Amino acid sequence: MARGSIARSETTILYVETNDQLALHLATCRSGEYVMAVSGGHAMNEVRVLSAVDLTTPPFLISAGRPDHFYQVDHQADQFFVLSNRSVAEGEIYQVRVEQPHECNWSLWIGSRPGRIGEAIETFRDVLVFWFRRGGLPHFAVFDRHGRERFAISGDQSAYELYSENNFEYAATEYRCISESLSRPRSVIAYDLASGAGRVLETYPVPRYDPSRYSVVRREVVANDGTRIPVSLVAHRDRPQDQKCPLLLAGYGSYGLSYSLAFSHALPSLLDRGVAFAIAHVRGGGEFGRSWHKAARGARKSRAIADFLCVAEALCRESYSTAKSLACRSGSAGGVLVGAALNRAPGAFAAAVLDSPFLDVVGDMQQDDIPLTSLEYVEWGDPRDFEQRAVILDYSPCANVVPAPYPAVLVNVNLNDVIVPPTNAFAYVRALREASISGAPILLNIQGLAGHAGASARAVQDRHEALVLAFILSRVGIV
Repeated sequence: MARGSIARSETTILYVETNDQLALHLATCRSGEYVMAVSGGHAMNEVRVLSAVDLTTPPFLISAGRPDHFYQVDHQADQFFVLSNRSVAEGEIYQVRVEQPHECNWSLWIGSRPGRIGEAIETFRDVLVFWFRRGGLPHFAVFDRHGRERFAISGDQSAYELYSENNFEYAATEYRCISESLSRPRSVIAYDLASGAGRVLETYPVPRYDPSRYSVVRREVVANDGTRIPVSLVAHRDRPQDQKCPLLLAGYGSYGLSYSLAFSHALPSLLDRGVAFAIAHVRGGGEFGRSWHKAARGARKSRAIADFLCVAEALCRESYSTAKSLACRSGSAGGVLVGAALNRAPGAFAAAVLDSPFLDVVGDMQQDDIPLTSLEYVEWGDPRDFEQRAVILDYSPCANVVPAPYPAVLVNVNLNDVIVPPTNAFAYVRALREASISGAPILLNIQGLAGHAGASARAVQDRHEALVLAFILSRVGIV
């Protein structure tokens, strides 16, 4: 982090992050008075505050990093507000004077509540917006400057997505957020910060689409160790409820990221043809906070894989689908989830789709020239350590391909991917083609000009998604 003068072409180094397991980024407070320098990783973070008004002051460390302590800082008037998990895993909000912001001076402002997992805070001139999860789903509450709750907002379906949208004004009187679900296109809603009254500003237009034709349900599957795994499912209302029909199962389970329940304009193409879509919110994600993430990271990564297979088995057992009409899909780090699931139970699925998949965990985690490698040791383990290497080898997809009746597999890879090397997909497809005894196709689809997230052009995205959906439909008995 450096401060420079455009007029005099001078630069002063303010801070250098030397911990290779932390990434440094800057964020300006909405008040415009402070800049936050956040050093963050998968195991902890720390925040330094820099005045944006008095350019002579050095950055001040709010709280030194320590394992499993995560906190966020925002500014309002003469105070900083801090969302921290230092006392309880669910997180609490503290306040502290700007003159003495060190952790020893924090005072509790809003305590924890059972089942409420704090995620983020946003401060404005007159209020604080507190984002949290309950039951694995997002909510937010608005508090006045005295800590009194004015109102709270959640979604209106059993499974939905809700998130902040472009709230840049410190003196705002309205708060905008995005609301959507697996069956409902996104809407921009503005809430009056005094009364909580909401008004829809815009709804994403989808021609000839009627959300009432689809139903969204949220249910739970009990994992092998008794943990309840949430499953979000959407299907056409005319789809038979008592017959085993085609179903596409998705999951992720890494980095503490919750699987988005956002609307997809391509999904109705499956739903209208009788294919249901389900998301397994396996451990390793962030649906229930950092404890949910820690339960399936590092040496415990196999728990996410076991959760995914438990959900697949339950959906078939409870007549949602059958192994012959069940497909699965994931991408990036989710490639480990699906790839490992195929190795452990190749007969559990009729088809699998992997997008820009991470598959060679041992190989990639040994390459220092790959971006973010050292940051990933907490998530996957360090293969330089003998014991950790053994754990990784137990689940890494590329290391466990064996002769078995694998289902049809489509692997999508992008040559300009700098996050996950395309060599992952090349090695995996070759191994599957040599090992599979089912005769089902093992396909490799290469996009030459796309990066990790795929092509940027909408038309190219649509053509690619049409190819993927056609593959799925052809393998689950629709076409």
